[in-house]
Amino acid sequence: MTTDELPPRLRCVDGQLVKPNGQKMVLRGLSFGSWGQDDPVDVAQLVAMGANSVRIALRWWGCYHSPDVSARDNNAFAFLSRTHVRHWLDLITAASAAGLWVIPFIDSDCGQNGMQNPQTAQYCDPYGSFGSRGRNFYTDPSMRKLFTQIVWPAAAARLRTIARIALLEIHPEPAGDHDAQYAPLVSKLQRECIEAIREVDTDTPILLGARKGYDIKLCDEAFLSERTDCVYTGNLLHQWVMNPEKFDDGLETLVRMRKERGVPIYVQQMGRKSVDDRGLHYMRNALDRMAEADVGYAWWQWKQHSQGDESYALNYRDGAGMWNIKADEADALTEAWA
Repeated sequence: MTTDELPPRLRCVDGQLVKPNGQKMVLRGLSFGSWGQDDPVDVAQLVAMGANSVRIALRWWGCYHSPDVSARDNNAFAFLSRTHVRHWLDLITAASAAGLWVIPFIDSDCGQNGMQNPQTAQYCDPYGSFGSRGRNFYTDPSMRKLFTQIVWPAAAARLRTIARIALLEIHPEPAGDHDAQYAPLVSKLQRECIEAIREVDTDTPILLGARKGYDIKLCDEAFLSERTDCVYTGNLLHQWVMNPEKFDDGLETLVRMRKERGVPIYVQQMGRKSVDDRGLHYMRNALDRMAEADVGYAWWQWKQHSQGDESYALNYRDGAGMWNIKADEADALTEAWA
């Protein structure tokens, strides 16, 4: 297909995301981040709440809570499990058909760090060859090339045929807690991946963030001066939301990047643990501040794999295994998106 025959995409124009019709687009929605729990039928609830977007995970090469989460398959085309990709695409196409813009992301606990805990270190580097550095995309160039030159181009080629793909989030939360020496390594990976993707997808905007797991205070490190097709992000999870002064400091850093660099911005993860904010004071403050700053975000998250209502997710299983929604939090999001 030529570009004219493919679904139109958002564009980066003067520090804003712009729809194909030229109108400004501020993405607001939730994340589908719990593999095996999120379902295409869930999309209708997001639409009813007023969301205009959803961020959808595929997890590849990592020690996750269950061995069936990782989509890495060394015997499959592009090293991507057919079963996993089919479910990922089912979620994406259901969201697109319902009118939501979609941010697909491919996460890799090994690739981004590989040293999160002893179990992850053993899984990612079973022979102990990489020592205290861990085995990841920065220390093992063969895995970086596999991810950037094979996995992502294959995924991007398929995604380019689907309508309403808003952004491609190519390397979530990079480089763990690594210091500034890793900043150029993160940029190198991102440049390699973008160049490979652009062979099969010339125009879908790319979402980028800095090391230390998208540290919002370091967001400017991720800036690629040669590119005009990128959106920049930073995390605003629990520790930020629960401290309004810190939240404002982080948000202001990202907004300043938009102003000074003339680039679009978006917070790919915002949220807090419900157990620490039963009155929704901190949740509502965060939602209000994002609206005032005119910054889009994905609330973390829609469902969770564990039981109980203490954690981040809007939906949780009770002791009988039944899904329950935190109605007060859902109402707060609905109000914010009205």
